Amino acid sequence: LRNVEKLGSTPTGIWCGTEDHFIEGARKFIKLAKPEVAYTGPGGHGDPFYKRIVPDVLAFLGKHVPRKD
Repeated sequence: LRNVEKLGSTPTGIWCGTEDHFIEGARKFIKLAKPEVAYTGPGGHGDPFYKRIVPDVLAFLGKHVPRKD
């Protein structure tokens, strides 16, 4: 949170469950960084939450991976 301005134009996404012990930090990051994807939804820091968000995370990464020509 101290260096959010150094992100520049780096595509950024954050996914955090509302029951996760990182939720307050995630909310602060979202407020400061205004990431392209900011998802906070039901769940904690575990498999059920990850299984729910993995498709969205992969779509985000796929959108930003440099293409080899």
